[in-house]
Amino acid sequence: MMSNISKTYTEEEIKEYLSVLQQESTQAFIPTLVYLSLLIVVGSIGNCLVLVIYSAKMTRTPLRLYIIVVAAYDLIINLLIIPGDMYDTFHVWDNDWPIFCKLRRFLNVSCVMSSNFVLVAIAITRYKMVCTPRDRQVTVNQAKVSTIVMLFVGLVLSIPYSVIHGSQTISTPVPGIYGHFCQIDDYYLTTKWPQLNSIFFIVIFFMCCTIVFVFYICIGCKTWKHRQISKGLKLVCKTSRCEESNFILSSSSTLRRTEGRNQSTNSGSLQYRQQIASKRLRKKGVYNIELHYSNNRREVKDSGIERKNSMLRTEDRMITMRNSQTKKVSLLAEINLTKSKKRRSLFGRTSWMMITVSLAFLIGYMPFLGLNFYKTAAPESYASLKGVSLAMYQLFFRSYLLNSAVNPIVYSLLDPKFRKECFKFLTCYKYK
Repeated sequence: MMSNISKTYTEEEIKEYLSVLQQESTQAFIPTLVYLSLLIVVGSIGNCLVLVIYSAKMTRTPLRLYIIVVAAYDLIINLLIIPGDMYDTFHVWDNDWPIFCKLRRFLNVSCVMSSNFVLVAIAITRYKMVCTPRDRQVTVNQAKVSTIVMLFVGLVLSIPYSVIHGSQTISTPVPGIYGHFCQIDDYYLTTKWPQLNSIFFIVIFFMCCTIVFVFYICIGCKTWKHRQISKGLKLVCKTSRCEESNFILSSSSTLRRTEGRNQSTNSGSLQYRQQIASKRLRKKGVYNIELHYSNNRREVKDSGIERKNSMLRTEDRMITMRNSQTKKVSLLAEINLTKSKKRRSLFGRTSWMMITVSLAFLIGYMPFLGLNFYKTAAPESYASLKGVSLAMYQLFFRSYLLNSAVNPIVYSLLDPKFRKECFKFLTCYKYK
């Protein structure tokens, strides 16, 4: 009976009926179309600026190289993937192009997965910059090799996703008339491969997220230790002058006491008394002072005044030298603290920038994973979606595309040098 009814419809009648269904679906997809249009405009402009500024206006570093790679993936998504998704929304019922669907799905998943791997590489690079010695830093050549490896791995892991997708037959309200949509192919629809593929992507996603956040937690702990050390240095700088003045006073009193003992002492050898006096002075922190003794008591009495004057002059010279050294030490300490503070603030800004990019990727990717698993686990429930529920599904199913437009905004907000270079580039200012 169903086959007889289906034979009564001509191809023109089927196309006309599917076009009517498409008009109804397009009205439900208006929020999705507006969302995708904004992503194309904002993401294309922003990622082009990222590619130009970070590649031509800034010194090439491993971190900036990774940012350039992510921007290249995002630009591919803006110019190829999102227009393909917009094409799907306008052809929900008559999209019978399985090869074209497979190619778009393959390109889409490979770009997203490679971007996820690059975020892991960025976290590892930041960890090595902060928590490991300088001789273990990632070089630009190593970053280039790693980007090629991550792209290759992303392409290989995207093959199963493109294989199971194709042209899926959709039932219409009219018996005997069927539409076609770019989804899981009919051959794999009743198998376990779609569910296994969804679980596979969920496992990879959470593994990458776990690695990223573990490294950023280690970076945060190291930063906290640096701040504690800087606080201790500030206290040392505040108390250094008082400690130096107390040291000078104690040294001068030591000299006077030593002089009295030397004048009153007439027993023992000259060398022994010199060693005892020098040891006492070294214990008090006084160095490079020559002491003259005499075995004759009369010589000590006659030269007592002259020795006293010479010791006072020596004391004055030492105080002057100590004051100059104190000023130099305090000045150098203040300069080092200023430099360390600048490095610490710059490090914090860069880390926060990459953490924000990683969080945006996580927040955007979570709805896609959940809805993709729902589509494969309950295909009948997914096929029954209509109206507002179908519109919300299509909107949140493409939430992972948000990163392609958000990343340039994050760079402009948290990287002042990038913001400055963008202003110069947009105002046609020639940097001299």
